[in-house]
Amino acid sequence: PTPPKPKGQVELPALAIEGVPLMPTITGVEVDHLQMTVIWAQGGAEDVPISGELVYTPAASDVGRVLLCSVLPDGTPASALKARVGPVESAADQDGLSGIVKP
Repeated sequence: PTPPKPKGQVELPALAIEGVPLMPTITGVEVDHLQMTVIWAQGGAEDVPISGELVYTPAASDVGRVLLCSVLPDGTPASALKARVGPVESAADQDGLSGIVKP
């Protein structure tokens, strides 16, 4: 018998920081770039979709929230891969990480 196709995986950076773009890394599955769908949402009692772009930059309204990223490699719900990151940290709390040198 043929072994089952390996399930793909979507990975996100370890940290989500306000103003720093996030982009999922998709591995283990063929991606149809014309059909692929990406959905970013704020997690909570009800997930709130916030973007359909591949790259999402957390905003002030995301601080303290968990972000969910769903990737449909071929555009069908059956192919959905999910990952989460967060809670989103405030840019103001990132001393020394922003590349801005304080005197």
